[in-house]
Amino acid sequence: MTTNQRGRLYSIMWDELIAYAAATGRPTTLHAIQEATGQSKATLSRLSNGQLTNPSPKLLDALATYFRVDPAFWHYTHERTIKQYFRSLLRARSIDPDEQRMLKLRTRLQLRSALLSSEELEALLAQIDRMAKAE
Repeated sequence: MTTNQRGRLYSIMWDELIAYAAATGRPTTLHAIQEATGQSKATLSRLSNGQLTNPSPKLLDALATYFRVDPAFWHYTHERTIKQYFRSLLRARSIDPDEQRMLKLRTRLQLRSALLSSEELEALLAQIDRMAKAE
């Protein structure tokens, strides 16, 4: 990847971060981001404009923390992947809190039940059946 391509990619990432922050109610001004990350406005502006093509890991970690995204995001190398990542984050936020809770519980149940023997699974299913009938 050329330096210009890398700069353009960081600019796209910045735009997606700002859109995501706006959608989730986080401040998006350079001043607010500077205050939260300790990075200069000039550095942030250069990143947003695609002029900063080799940002420090410290800068990228600070921004990932501020925007509440996975730091691995900075390693994406395709615009489409970046946009898909943010669409999935926004989709996950739009799920009803009760549905989010149920998804978390189901995931925990799946993870824990994977360690059970077939007899233990049968006992668990029998308990679930009894609970369902009690309702």
